[in-house]
Amino acid sequence: MLGRPLFCWILTEAIYSKLDLVVVATNDEWITNFIATHYQWTDKVKVINRSKASEEGSLENAAIEFLENTSEQFDSLSLLLATNPFTRSKDINKCLEAIVDGNSSAVTVANTLNSIWNSNGEAINDNEGFQIENSGVFSTTVNNLKNNKSLLTGTVATVEMPKHATATLSNFNDWQLAELSLANLLISNKENKKIKYLVLDVDGVFTDGGVYYDENGEMAKRFDMRDGMGLEIMREHNIQVVIMTSEDSKLVRKRMEKLKLKHLFLGAKDKYSLLENFIQTQQISRSEIAYVGDDVNDLANLCSVGWSFAPKNATNQVLPLVDVVLSKDSGNGAIREATEFLLQYNNRQFKA
Repeated sequence: MLGRPLFCWILTEAIYSKLDLVVVATNDEWITNFIATHYQWTDKVKVINRSKASEEGSLENAAIEFLENTSEQFDSLSLLLATNPFTRSKDINKCLEAIVDGNSSAVTVANTLNSIWNSNGEAINDNEGFQIENSGVFSTTVNNLKNNKSLLTGTVATVEMPKHATATLSNFNDWQLAELSLANLLISNKENKKIKYLVLDVDGVFTDGGVYYDENGEMAKRFDMRDGMGLEIMREHNIQVVIMTSEDSKLVRKRMEKLKLKHLFLGAKDKYSLLENFIQTQQISRSEIAYVGDDVNDLANLCSVGWSFAPKNATNQVLPLVDVVLSKDSGNGAIREATEFLLQYNNRQFKA
């Protein structure tokens, strides 16, 4: 969703919540390898094998199986469902706070104004709407789960999430609507701040997207010298440059060394979580970042940063969601155009 594996949305939020440990229960080898490779920057995530019984059973069965097979000691746990990409760390934290406040359980809900119908064909209406479970967060005390074999018993607190968080992903149309809602949500959180960092994709931004191969493998990529000068000007104006690409290329590494760029992330498959970690490390906000990308794996970052740009020849999925579609193609001055825009923006909006 927005260029990220669906489970990555909740995984990133869980990492930056107040949870002490994030356990991913899966039998999917691809997911296991993906986390092992692309979440090396955190020691908060642990992957465990989920048995066939818990996979086919209820949420309670999965949670109980985990308790029976772990040596970890804790007072409460939260089950987070990957099928709701709208869950945020603040929602997880509110559920945890409800447990600390003395509730046995907590669950996220969303308000809906839809009518509820009973078996007699009568509509039950409420002008204020109804709160429904939204498959987001289920939190409970360990004792409550062990004693009652249920996630939601005793005193249950509800944590309300926005109405769009009722979205379900049961078919392709649901997926499209949820993806558009998620994009709009990220875009709506942008703030007007001075740009301190410029993040750049490589293939399709620095280059024209092409690559020359011979029998020995990758041989050559074309870079525009004007782009390199634009990045030098960025540094002179205290805007740091970050390279973030899904490819792990010796040619790219060599070019970035030539440009003296120290923030270099190669082989980045989940660019959103990687950028979030960078943001936390640098103690900045997404609104202080500009981003130039061209394809779907850049979408989540393009929607969420302060200023987003795409070369004129970027993919059709990207062009409608960026702030600025550049007049130049990738590998042909697009980066230079973006740098000139940013310098004018900072100078105009944030004069000393």
